[in-house]
Amino acid sequence: MVIDNITVINTTVNITGIIPMVTLHSITLWFIVVTFISLAGAATGFLLVTALFHQHNFKEGANPLIIHLLLVDSFNLALPTIIANAVIYTSQAQLPFSINCVPLFFIQYTGIALSHWNSVFLAINRLIAITLPHYYRGASHPAVLTGMIAFTWAISLVSTAPHLWDYAASYRLIPPIGYCGTLPNNLPVYAILNGMSSGGGAGAT
Repeated sequence: MVIDNITVINTTVNITGIIPMVTLHSITLWFIVVTFISLAGAATGFLLVTALFHQHNFKEGANPLIIHLLLVDSFNLALPTIIANAVIYTSQAQLPFSINCVPLFFIQYTGIALSHWNSVFLAINRLIAITLPHYYRGASHPAVLTGMIAFTWAISLVSTAPHLWDYAASYRLIPPIGYCGTLPNNLPVYAILNGMSSGGGAGAT
C-alpha cells in the first residue's frame, strides 16, 4: 500500500491503505507496453499521411481534413499521452519527478478538441458527398476546407484556454497516483481517490 500524505489547501490527509501499490516490475512492463502502442499508433498515422502526399492528390476531396485529423491524433499519441503515462510510471515507481500539470492539461485537451471538431467537419464533408453530390465540389474547395481546419483550431483554443486560469491554482499532480487532477476545497482527498479507484476519476491522463 502507498503510505503518504497529501496537502490540499492547507489540509493534510493521510491516505494509508487507500491506494494499492503495484510492483516495480509490473508498472515498468505496463509503461513499456503502452508507450510502444502509442508510438506504433503515432507512426501509423504519420505513414498514412506520407502515403497521401505520395499520391499527389492530398488537396482533393476530404484529404486535407483527413491529413489534419491524422496529424492531430498522431501528435496526441506521440506526446501528451506518453508524458501522462510517464508521470504515472514515475509516481508509482517512486522515482523523483515533477511536472507542471497546467501546460500538460492545455496540450492534452486542445488536442482532444481538435480531433473532435475535425471529425465533425469530416463527417459533414462526407454527408454532403453522399446526400448532396451536386454541392460537393464547392464544399470540398481548398478555401472551404482551409476554413474548416482554421475553425477547428480557433474553437479548440478558445474553449480550452480559459481553463488555464480556472485550473492554475487547483490542477496539480497527485503524487502517490501520478494523476494530474483538481483538488477542490470542499471535497476530501480520500473521496477523490476513492472516486478515481471506482471509475469516477478526478484526474486525466
